[in-house]
Amino acid sequence: MMRRFSDIEDASLGLATRIIERLNFAINAEGSASMVLTGGKSIQRTLQLLSDEELSWEKVTVILSDERYLDVDHPASNEKQLRQLFLRNHASNANYISLVTSVNTPEPDIDRVEMNLNAIKMPITVTVLVLGPDG
Repeated sequence: MMRRFSDIEDASLGLATRIIERLNFAINAEGSASMVLTGGKSIQRTLQLLSDEELSWEKVTVILSDERYLDVDHPASNEKQLRQLFLRNHASNANYISLVTSVNTPEPDIDRVEMNLNAIKMPITVTVLVLGPDG
């Protein structure tokens, strides 16, 4: 089913509403949920809306689908965006798994990241992927 939205605000609200519905369903049915998010401009408003939602965020594990191997304070870091727009307000209690822990090279962190990824509830409850010049 395809749904058309009048503008980015309407689309962001629609997506945030659907995400919360799916997460609530999983939490109520299974006790926990998992969510894969993306970075980029298209998702920014949705992340803000999600952060304001009252949900048992402590039962939700969150990971990024894509990340540049940059310092998490770098302007192009998707994790920086996620922390600024989503991991605040009510969603500050979500269990976020970072893919980046050192700036120079990913090799020293591969075992730790793999262990954390293996702990994510499968199947993933919600996956959000967006398309655009930068997402």
